Amino acid sequence: MKAVQLKSILTAILCCLIFVNSASADVAKKRRKKKGKEVAFKQGQVVGQVAAGFILKTDYSKSDYGIYGTLAYKKSFPMYFHAEYGVTEFLGAGIYFGMFKESVTITDITNPNNIHVFDHSYKSLGLRLNYHQKLSLTKLDPYAGIDVGMTMMKVAYTTVLNESYIPPMAKAGLGFCVRAGANYYFTKNIGVFVEGGYAKWLPMLNVGLAVKF
Repeated sequence: MKAVQLKSILTAILCCLIFVNSASADVAKKRRKKKGKEVAFKQGQVVGQVAAGFILKTDYSKSDYGIYGTLAYKKSFPMYFHAEYGVTEFLGAGIYFGMFKESVTITDITNPNNIHVFDHSYKSLGLRLNYHQKLSLTKLDPYAGIDVGMTMMKVAYTTVLNESYIPPMAKAGLGFCVRAGANYYFTKNIGVFVEGGYAKWLPMLNVGLAVKF
């Protein structure tokens, strides 16, 4: 009798352990699933961004251009392309490429009839490093980071005399940017983003499309 009771007790304990283990596994699985849905940025994902830039404030008044006369500017919208890989659950690294054109008109302060026009074409290429702040949201992905890269500049002028009288600006240089922004996803993979940054005399606001894979 006692052997039968002991066997029943052991069987009941075993059944309880199996049930508890199964229930715990289900809870852990649900938690992992829920945890995976809580963030918009994950390790191993790739994010691509295409953007137009605004509030670009180039200023050559303190350069050689400003010595020769008054300045007027005509600018295009800068275009930027970003690609980022999720190195960890909060750290992303990638590259960027940007394009921007402007025209600088210099009117001679001694003779207003002497007008010189320089066309600048900028191309920039470099590395990006982002810190992504985790939120309990599947759509919003705020981040902050830095860029380091090279800016290349081509200069064209209206006449041969321009270069003789007014030397063109430097044509290349190493640059950096400190910025912050956020991706907002309308679907699992497609969304928009806004990003603001500052790099010396080139403050910038970028708005565009974000796609993640």
